[in-house]
Amino acid sequence: MKLLDKIKNKFKKEEPVAPIPEAIPEAIPEAPKAPEKTEEMEMMVMAQAPNPQWVYCRSIDHDGGKYAVIIPKRLANKLVKKRIWVEAIRDETGVSYRYVHKA
Repeated sequence: MKLLDKIKNKFKKEEPVAPIPEAIPEAIPEAPKAPEKTEEMEMMVMAQAPNPQWVYCRSIDHDGGKYAVIIPKRLANKLVKKRIWVEAIRDETGVSYRYVHKA
């Protein structure tokens, strides 16, 4: 009889844990917002950056400093001293600039 009691106690069932209520705001993360395309502008490529996917540009229309613009890999070292179109993309981390192909 003692052996049977030991076996029963070994497989003792525990109470189930209640699920987390969905009303708690920390339990459901917010979806990230999509980046907002703010404007397109024409820029002059001044130099190639150390990373071949980036170039340094100066704005033709606006007063400003040097902007780092991401470009396609196939255009690396081909855009220096040329005018390109760039779109500014604003998100929660800041503003980034991307090359826009215009035919």
